Amino acid sequence: MAELERGFDKVCEVFRIHSLNEQQKAAIINLVTKKKDVFVNLPTGFGKSLIYQALPVVFDEIVPEKKHVVVVISPLLTLIRNQIESLTALGLRAVSLSHLSTEEECRKVEDGYYTYLYATPESLMKNERWRC
Repeated sequence: MAELERGFDKVCEVFRIHSLNEQQKAAIINLVTKKKDVFVNLPTGFGKSLIYQALPVVFDEIVPEKKHVVVVISPLLTLIRNQIESLTALGLRAVSLSHLSTEEECRKVEDGYYTYLYATPESLMKNERWRC
């Protein structure tokens, strides 16, 4: 549990916030320690996105020898764009996968350069490169 607390502290440092709220902590704890699927139903502006954005930071504290990545699939292009801008402004590596992705971006994804991968369902389904 000490690693988890260090993870929470690191999230606050990386995202430049004072603390996580109790709902954010509970969701992360359920996912990380209990390995449970998590459904979060909170009002707009409550910090739902931070829950999944925090996961690589938390896991990097718990299992530092591995690189951790979050894949976010959303139909909302504006949300994707805004979140990538916010993460990039914090110095985090985020990219949107789409038909507009450059070959360099695709190679960086495959090489594990990015921590946050965003895509629309259509962009993943229509692109053979990202299908198994």
